[in-house]
Amino acid sequence: MTFGVAQEIKLSIKTNPNIRRITIIVCFFSIFHVGKVSLNTFGMVFKYLYLNYLMKFIDIHCHVDVYGNEIENIVKRAREKGVFVIVNNGIDARSNKKTLELSKKHPEIKAALGLYPINAFSMSNKDIDEELKFIEKNKDKVTMIGEIGIDLKENNELDRQIEVFEKLIKLAMKLNMPVAVHSRNAEEECIEFLEKLRAKKVIMHCFSGNMKLVN
Repeated sequence: MTFGVAQEIKLSIKTNPNIRRITIIVCFFSIFHVGKVSLNTFGMVFKYLYLNYLMKFIDIHCHVDVYGNEIENIVKRAREKGVFVIVNNGIDARSNKKTLELSKKHPEIKAALGLYPINAFSMSNKDIDEELKFIEKNKDKVTMIGEIGIDLKENNELDRQIEVFEKLIKLAMKLNMPVAVHSRNAEEECIEFLEKLRAKKVIMHCFSGNMKLVN
């Protein structure tokens, strides 16, 4: 076992009560099999238990609401594989409501509410403002604002998308929440606009831009 791994295990034991419990199990295992706590045995068993029982994953962008009767199985399988948080992203009024329902029913599902960029073209200003009010009203049940952004592949009309995008970013900043940004064929436009508004908590969900934009 390297010094670095030993130090990492020492820190984990000190800060994580679950790992402390596993450490006791590992020690008993080592003593029972080899008569003493072998560092190599300890390291191997600790690593196995950590990877299989302690390491957890977060899926920050899902649309499980579209799967109907399969949702229960999806959540169950995710839990079995160590995914303990599923952030479900709403894209319109219907899916936003469904997302809230799912987050109430399943502890693993966290709600992200938003408006998919293309949906801006089928909504009036009144509809959009009402949805923003709905999101703000439910802020205590929401983890982030998403899915939002600009999509120039499905529709190259930029002005309307930017108008709605701006409203949603400003709402997220007001609520101090991160945003999940869809930027298909509009990476540069999205980044420039996010920088213009000084948005800091940003997850680029659909991003196929080059490394210059990332830097």
